[in-house]
Amino acid sequence: MYNNSAEYAAGKYLQAEEYFKGSKLYPKDRAKAYQLYKESAEMNYAPAMYKLAGFYNVGDIVEKAPQQYALWLTRAAQLGEDRAQNALGVCYETGNGISKDIAQARHWYEKAFEQGNTQALENLSFLCMSEKDTVGLKKYVPMGVEKGLSRCEFIMGMMYRDGVGVTTDSTKAEDLFTKAAEKGFAQAYSHLGVMQLDRDDYKSTMKSFMKALNLGDKHAYYNIGYLYEYGYGVEVDYAMASQYYQRALGYNNINKPHALFHLGRMLYEGREGLKKDGQKGLDYIKRAVQMGDFEATEYDNEMNSNKNN
Repeated sequence: MYNNSAEYAAGKYLQAEEYFKGSKLYPKDRAKAYQLYKESAEMNYAPAMYKLAGFYNVGDIVEKAPQQYALWLTRAAQLGEDRAQNALGVCYETGNGISKDIAQARHWYEKAFEQGNTQALENLSFLCMSEKDTVGLKKYVPMGVEKGLSRCEFIMGMMYRDGVGVTTDSTKAEDLFTKAAEKGFAQAYSHLGVMQLDRDDYKSTMKSFMKALNLGDKHAYYNIGYLYEYGYGVEVDYAMASQYYQRALGYNNINKPHALFHLGRMLYEGREGLKKDGQKGLDYIKRAVQMGDFEATEYDNEMNSNKNN
């Protein structure tokens, strides 16, 4: 009876935690940790199920298996494990190991948040933003801001900047971006830099974009290239602009088509310190047009009009 008790399952889980982290009494041994987590999970101990799922998510000790990951998360979530509920919400939102289902994602985020999981609150806020759910944004984002959550501060900044669910207020937007940025949220630095650029504070703009890049926001490659191309806060340097635009092409984000067009135009027309390459430039411009870049489309139409005339 003792060997099948909840206390015994919890004990195995705690021992697994020691092996997972490593200590003087328990040398780090992830294989041993996996086995103990598995034994505890099979005794219906929810925290162990959550930790076991993680092995299948990253392919550690066992082969990566998204369906097993989602399965163990589901079992743990149904038993009330808030970390598993939040992670299961991510699975439903992204379709990782389970059919994509936004309603289910929201359900599990809400269940986790009801237990005080702040990461679930941030995920809820981003879900509402991606779904353009203004009611949800007005409900959840202020809660996150009140708790000082950087991602919610970032979203609230965008709401004030764009007038979504609130009255447009650029001062409040910049203040919220600053708060999120100071907590290390990279995208907040990028958005802060754009606002600084709009009010001609070029030195601050470059600092913000560089901080965004250093924190891992790949959108900043294009932004910094733009500053070098036009000499905002730095000397005009087309070679440097080209380097940053080239780096931007390696990432599929909203700035990629802009980088394609700006780099393509420089190569097509030629710039000081940058070798002219009309064909490559034209190829980049055409790719930007295909990706829906407005500037590229206007430029392409103008080139075609000039040819016809």
